[in-house]
Amino acid sequence: MDIDFGTENISGISIAKKISAVNPMTQIIFISQYLEFASDVYETSHLYFVNKKKLLEYLPKALTAAHEKYALRGEQYLYFQSSYKEYQVSQNDVLYLEHIARQTCIHTATHVYSANEKLQDLLNRMGSQFCSCHKSFAVNLYQVRTLHHTCITLRNGVSVPVSRSRYPHVRDV
Repeated sequence: MDIDFGTENISGISIAKKISAVNPMTQIIFISQYLEFASDVYETSHLYFVNKKKLLEYLPKALTAAHEKYALRGEQYLYFQSSYKEYQVSQNDVLYLEHIARQTCIHTATHVYSANEKLQDLLNRMGSQFCSCHKSFAVNLYQVRTLHHTCITLRNGVSVPVSRSRYPHVRDV
């Protein structure tokens, strides 16, 4: 993504923010000849900043980093059963989990599934991007927009509580 499009109305940074809001898994590599924008890219979720003058040297490194990050994330699925049906949900699609009355609700952007399992049992089968922030909640760290002492705000605007006892762990993850 270039940063400067030659117009004041649109920049690569504003477009990157919109892309990340729609798909937080997108890996963005900024390319620019203007080093004064280097600090501005930290307002976005990006992987690399490459100076155009050193494109041949750093673009291969940026692409290698993108490939490695992609391989690490891989498509992992959560398998569970609910109402005699078996489900397979991509862990990347899971926003958060919530335990309510002997059921764990699995929240995605488009659907809420209900599993007859304990929250901790589901977490034990999920990737390291999931963190228990409360005795009844766990969040996908890739979906977190902000962390406060009492709650986590996800990219879609949903707030999830953070208990006092788990806040230090969540903050350090």
